[in-house]
Amino acid sequence: MDMFMIGAANVDITPSAAMVNYNNTEYEPGPEETALHASIIYCCRGGEEVIFISADLSFIDRSLVLRIRDQCRYRLGIKPDRVIVSATHTHNAPTVCPTFITGGTPDPLYLEMLISRIIEGVEDARKKRQPAEVGAIEIKVPGRIGNRRRLKSDGTIRIVDSFEQWSDNLPAEGPIDETVGLLAFKDLENNYVALIVNPAFHNNCCDSFGGGFYHSDIYGIISSRLREAFPSLQSAAVIPAPSGNLLPRPELGKPCPSQEKVAAEISSFYAEKIISVLKKLTVHDNPCLEHESEILIIEDRPLSESNFCEDGCRGEGPWELEYARLRYDPEKGALEKMGLQSCVVEIDFIKIGNIAIVTNPAELFCEFGLEVRQKSPFPATLIFELTNGYCGYVPTEEAFNRGGYETHRTVYTSRLSKDAGRKITEKSVELLTTQRSRSKNKREGG
Repeated sequence: MDMFMIGAANVDITPSAAMVNYNNTEYEPGPEETALHASIIYCCRGGEEVIFISADLSFIDRSLVLRIRDQCRYRLGIKPDRVIVSATHTHNAPTVCPTFITGGTPDPLYLEMLISRIIEGVEDARKKRQPAEVGAIEIKVPGRIGNRRRLKSDGTIRIVDSFEQWSDNLPAEGPIDETVGLLAFKDLENNYVALIVNPAFHNNCCDSFGGGFYHSDIYGIISSRLREAFPSLQSAAVIPAPSGNLLPRPELGKPCPSQEKVAAEISSFYAEKIISVLKKLTVHDNPCLEHESEILIIEDRPLSESNFCEDGCRGEGPWELEYARLRYDPEKGALEKMGLQSCVVEIDFIKIGNIAIVTNPAELFCEFGLEVRQKSPFPATLIFELTNGYCGYVPTEEAFNRGGYETHRTVYTSRLSKDAGRKITEKSVELLTTQRSRSKNKREGG
């Protein structure tokens, strides 16, 4: 009988020299605990295999995903669409793809090193594959998530960050998502081998505008804590759920004198919650493994429907407005010359036993993730964003009317038509419901 098997690996992808991040701010190697990693989990059963790769990078665009898949195909014989590549969205990593017109330029030598180490990790994970049991759960972690889009008295948006104790005098524009999805793999001796954690919040507390160390930020600290708690754990991938408008918050009233302290406090809190749940998680043996992928071609929105970041959403002083003009005027000029384009949006469905995963390459607002999970017919559903490409922020259609950073038209970071979130959500739900029906028919002999 075919057995479900997994292998896992964790590889260091930290550059050896200083490089700029997506926002053209220089970072350099720091202490060992700030290192960047790629978490790799290889799953197979019979002739089917799926590889999850989660890298401590801000974004991974479509061209880099295809390069990684190409190497997996020719060096390891793995079907390209079975390779699922995600970014953790740490802001303290080298840029590996275009973001802003004024942003950092990828270093070609770093890209070669990055791809090579990831492929070595995939090969290592596949060599170490062994029979495994699988379990998943969606847990609620209340009190630590905030919607960063706050409504001003005139109905426009003020963007807050984790340091601001959430400007509680301003009402939030929309909901929050306090769900953390957990997918766990154990060997047949009941030891954890690999984990996937799927929280709905930005991985960004340690960002230092004036430069600093590479840092995997909140997600990386959570991963380290989990590997410390479970010595058998070979990989702990933390992959964002839809959270384009959400940020984590430290414990209210607790002093956090630096961004690093904020990240450490939030990470420790989440790691403790996850560890307590994992100690009681039920796993099941020999689950099925299925995969399906669909491509949407979504048009960019026209300039006539777009705003630029000069509305004071990040502050209304002269420095903030000047910075917005310096950053976004080149974007506007480029868009006027380019005209309308379209974007490849890959939606993947992976089924592991009774557990479902759907992916998208966006920074979706949490409203869409809440809807997908609510409509999913599976008992546990994980939603991976910033996966298999990058197509920018995807706000709700209502959010466009209020402005704010995430709605401002750019070449890369906020580009798609206003109905893009609806299209991605509907396709995700369609894949979930269709596959659930097919599985039911198989069980019933239909």
